[in-house]
Amino acid sequence: MSTQPPRNGGCIEKAQDSSAGTELTVRVWGLAANGRAFAQKASLKNLTPNSALLGGLLQEIAMNEVIGFQFKDIKTRVQVVWADNRDTKNRSAEVRPAPNQACPWQSELAQVDPSNSHLNRREFDRHLTTFPVEIKRNGSHAPIRLSANDVSGSGCYLQTMSPSPAGTQLNLTFWIALEAINCDGLVRTCDVGFGMGIEFIGLAGPVKQRLQAWLDANRRTSASLGR
Repeated sequence: MSTQPPRNGGCIEKAQDSSAGTELTVRVWGLAANGRAFAQKASLKNLTPNSALLGGLLQEIAMNEVIGFQFKDIKTRVQVVWADNRDTKNRSAEVRPAPNQACPWQSELAQVDPSNSHLNRREFDRHLTTFPVEIKRNGSHAPIRLSANDVSGSGCYLQTMSPSPAGTQLNLTFWIALEAINCDGLVRTCDVGFGMGIEFIGLAGPVKQRLQAWLDANRRTSASLGR
């Protein structure tokens, strides 16, 4: 079963980079979700400095799993951000360089025109964490509390079986520590049965920076406590 959304832009922004149509071949290995070791060739596309999409995976890989990765002569480790396991013969997963690892596909980014890549202009680092968000849809006065599992100062990915269509504007409430923040959000990606990617369109720049600083601080605190 897939635990994360299919790639329409991952968490927040829709992938429109000029490398999306170019598929590279890589080798990956590690432990599958069933605990068995695997090793295979896979395709790689949708390259950004922070993430890429693996395709053609034959095994289910759990979210947050760190796996081995080889591109050309570069061997490193990458972390699974989400995995789409609906097609058992062609699973896919978004990966990012593991902590303290350099981006192994950096050489390919020089061939990508950054002006065509919205993802390459992402303002803030994404965090895999549990982040409660209340939403109000148009015409509804009752808020719905959802959980985001992928958050940055510019947006989040909300888990829900019934996401709103892309282009829908929502009213959002979330918390920076104990401070309630209210803003408008725009649905950028809609993955039925999984969730939706939200951009914080009504959030002032200084508040985005405060949110990102708070997320960064929480990550550092968790790391120091060994979580």
